[in-house]
Amino acid sequence: MRGLAALGLGLWAGLVLAAPCPSQWRVEAFQPPKLVWARAQVAFPVEVTNTGDQPWSGQTSDHLSYHWRDLSGKVLVWDGDRTDLGRTLMPGETQRVLLRVRVPRDPGVYLLELAMVREQVCWYPPPSGQAHLAQVRVLPRLPFLVGGLGLFTGLLSLVVWKRRRWASWLVPVCTVLWLAAFAWVVGQVVVVAAGRVGPPMPVGMLWAGGCLLSLALILLPARWWPRAATVLAFLAVVLAFADTLYLRFFGSIVSLLAWQGAGQLGQVWDSVRSLAKPQDLWFAVLGFCSLFPWFWPRWQEQWPFWPRFLRQAALAGVLWVAAWPVLAAVRGVLRETQGAQVFSYTMRMQELGVWGLHLLDAARTWKEAVGEGLAREEKQQIRDFFAQRARTTPAFGPAFGRFSGYNLVLLQVESLQNFVVGLGVNGQEVTPFLNSLRRRGLYFSWVFDQTNQGRSSDGEFIALNSQHPLGEGAVAFRRAGNRFMALPKVLRSRGYSTLSAHAFERGFWNRAVLHPAYGFERSFFRRELGPGEVIGWGLADGVFLERVLPKLKEARQPFFAFLITLGLHHPFDQFPEGRKSLKLPDLGDPALANYLQAMRYVDGALAAFFEGLARAGLADRTVVALYGDHEAGFPLQAPLANLLHIQWSPQQLMALRRVPFFIVTPDASLAGEVDEVGGQVDIAPTLLHLLGVPRPSWFVGRALIPGRQGFAALPDGSGADNQLLWVEPSQVCA
Repeated sequence: MRGLAALGLGLWAGLVLAAPCPSQWRVEAFQPPKLVWARAQVAFPVEVTNTGDQPWSGQTSDHLSYHWRDLSGKVLVWDGDRTDLGRTLMPGETQRVLLRVRVPRDPGVYLLELAMVREQVCWYPPPSGQAHLAQVRVLPRLPFLVGGLGLFTGLLSLVVWKRRRWASWLVPVCTVLWLAAFAWVVGQVVVVAAGRVGPPMPVGMLWAGGCLLSLALILLPARWWPRAATVLAFLAVVLAFADTLYLRFFGSIVSLLAWQGAGQLGQVWDSVRSLAKPQDLWFAVLGFCSLFPWFWPRWQEQWPFWPRFLRQAALAGVLWVAAWPVLAAVRGVLRETQGAQVFSYTMRMQELGVWGLHLLDAARTWKEAVGEGLAREEKQQIRDFFAQRARTTPAFGPAFGRFSGYNLVLLQVESLQNFVVGLGVNGQEVTPFLNSLRRRGLYFSWVFDQTNQGRSSDGEFIALNSQHPLGEGAVAFRRAGNRFMALPKVLRSRGYSTLSAHAFERGFWNRAVLHPAYGFERSFFRRELGPGEVIGWGLADGVFLERVLPKLKEARQPFFAFLITLGLHHPFDQFPEGRKSLKLPDLGDPALANYLQAMRYVDGALAAFFEGLARAGLADRTVVALYGDHEAGFPLQAPLANLLHIQWSPQQLMALRRVPFFIVTPDASLAGEVDEVGGQVDIAPTLLHLLGVPRPSWFVGRALIPGRQGFAALPDGSGADNQLLWVEPSQVCA
């Protein structure tokens, strides 16, 4: 592996040699829609024939893709989304595929070019057969949405004023209908204006959210409804505009907790203003439309009580039924086994709509507000614990300060579990590079996964803050407004520049909010890193680490860089055939086989990254550490037990909850296995120890120094030290 990298052939040189570029293919049918919405995702059938002499398959990573060009032929987007062919296509065979296309963000007339790609090898030459270029007109969605709402508002106002003698029943019905329609449109405008590219919002959920807003009117006398609707609609526009700006920067809606920082708006006004775009003037138009019901006719209610009551009860019943889908969906999320766990508010928005997501956020916030807090005695115990730590001088080992002033790179590797290190299958090493790091650096083999429901975000929080996770939910969302004194802030106070990078969206696990709070000066996400090959959810690890290297080379030294890979995520069912390099027997679990293939791929990507650091001239002044964010989630059943040649026991259950922790320094003599027991809370203190920075008193963990008594406490009540394992009985029964 290192020889190939040194020759400059790249990580995938073997694949290039094994799979030459196909030269012939034909398009049988290619008719994209002529009119599409900007920033939308569309899908339409395409029919292609393999007219060459090689099969197309997942093994060789052949995919349908596309390019966008302007009318002069200039390429605007080259790396289009990939679409699987669905099966191996032998020479002479034809396949019909549903091509997925992301539409450009700007309106206009474009040329859509159908393309074929063999990943990491080549783009196929132009095809024969029918034209593979088609003209597509991209329409702006906002004028149609807002204009349609304005027309609806005007027509409804005209009807109300023309039929004033029927106001006692016409105005209430029209008000309820208008407010629901208004909220439905505004919910869509948020997504479009924020520039979210992806599947369309759930229309039913948006409408249900609008009906839920209209349901609030039932609490008031009917003659007040028009003016109350104006107030609600205007507030919805203000909230939608705030959501839009927040989504552009943080990739998330404005949660109730985020409003706590509204008092700082003056200090960050320049940043807020920089997020605004000319298209945001449509929110002003929406605000103008929200004023119309204020001027609708008011009337003196002349109906007797019971007819009025029945009328409002009937309206309330209709609105309740219409709003039930979003209420049921939010209730279902709250009642999930891990209901407090949220990967990304953006993902939930695709399920619940904008208003459903705000309802979920409000429900969660209320649930926490009324929940039981810490007792006075518990608070005092916590104060005493940290006061005692502040009086205790941390132990210093012989390696303390050996790398003072050196750069630090910390990699969090998705689902990297300790059992893969040193594992062999059919004579093949699963992680040959990590195996070599056991000799090149320090390998901490008894570090336990201490994450809870927050999973990857918990691993990040624990490693950077040396604190334990919450018992329920994720710090990333439930405590995003806290003041953090994390590893990046500690190093910044010592003159380090700090940066973070992640291969996925900035809103994933609320990282665009958390990382500045942790102390990172700059953060790079999918948008900043650019397009490229995707595996699972985000950029492939090899592409991601390659894109990060120039950022490290440009950084002011000494620097601290925190890099988060995404690789293949649970449930490990999307690893591409063309990236599988291990020849595995039937393991009895396809997910386990995919996991091993993914670990081999990550291993190769890490090898290339280390070579890149050396080529960039950074290796001699950089300490590189890496750890697994959490265990992979495989139960100790026959497939895993047979692979590892172990039998079920409480001890093995605990042993499987370990994640590897490596530290590679420029000093080759600092190497070998460290078998002191620890947890992810010990990662930051250990790194500070090598950099010559005393452990802060607020850190729970301790430096993992050989010969010291270690300890790890797990969220479920289990624990371990250098001599004993305690397995929580409920975990054994599970």
